[in-house]
Amino acid sequence: AQGKRTRGLAEYIDLYPTLIDLAGVPQPPQELEGKTLVPQLRYPAAPGKNCIVAKYQDGISIRTDRHLYTEWQRKETGETYAQTLFDLVDDPLETKNLIHDPEAAPIVAWLSKRLRENWGLTFEEAP
Repeated sequence: AQGKRTRGLAEYIDLYPTLIDLAGVPQPPQELEGKTLVPQLRYPAAPGKNCIVAKYQDGISIRTDRHLYTEWQRKETGETYAQTLFDLVDDPLETKNLIHDPEAAPIVAWLSKRLRENWGLTFEEAP
């Protein structure tokens, strides 16, 4: 709706399915990785994706509506050498890394698992 804002998560891979959906062009026969954003455009309160994943160099991040979790892995060994966890609701400027907070351990475990489900065991693998 015009002038409305959505908090739904989206990725660049969602743009193509959205554009062909808006243009009324038939979907290609192969399954697309992205999902159309038309529901969020028409109804801003509609739920979007529950998480999105992004990779930059040797780090990979998963973002939910509340958290941003990043792991960095050494290419040679697959060893995780750094992690960050930010609560985007309480700390939208990402100033406090919660990775060493014992209360955050269940969140880290859950996000790390989701990261691998959405990307792969090592960051060189495709999902």
